[in-house]
Amino acid sequence: DSLLVPSKSHLAGFCSSFEPVSKSPWFWLVQLLPFLALLFGFIIHRRQNRLANDPHFARVTQLNAVLREHLSKMDNAVSSDDSQLFFAAARSAIQIQAAIATGKKPEDVTCDLVMQKAPEASDAVVEIFGEADQAAYGGGLATAVSLAQWKQQTQDILAILEKEIH
Repeated sequence: DSLLVPSKSHLAGFCSSFEPVSKSPWFWLVQLLPFLALLFGFIIHRRQNRLANDPHFARVTQLNAVLREHLSKMDNAVSSDDSQLFFAAARSAIQIQAAIATGKKPEDVTCDLVMQKAPEASDAVVEIFGEADQAAYGGGLATAVSLAQWKQQTQDILAILEKEIH
């Protein structure tokens, strides 16, 4: 009743080559991609493990996080015109950046040490540390405009200290 009929009534085109695909260079390049991805992942994993076990890297990472907090406090202090908070955060930020550059604890960083690391900014360092002491102990207030200028000076000092690191 039902006859088997071929699905095509014409001949197919001829194959250009009967050479196995495994002899083609692009085939091996495609096979190399997963291996390279695996190798790349392994290298990244080893690097992360090595950095996680490196106390210097952990210390610098922690200090950078604290530095970002102090920079945020400086921004908030400028907008709220709080000179005490600003100068405390500015001095702490400078001490932290100098601590990263010298390998010392931030609380052990003095104005003299910062001036040694950044001699071109020594006048600004003395002024900022002095203003921080004045704001902390004397309650001296600066205007928002001067706080913005102090913020720029602090950022310049931080940039100089960062160059010392790299």
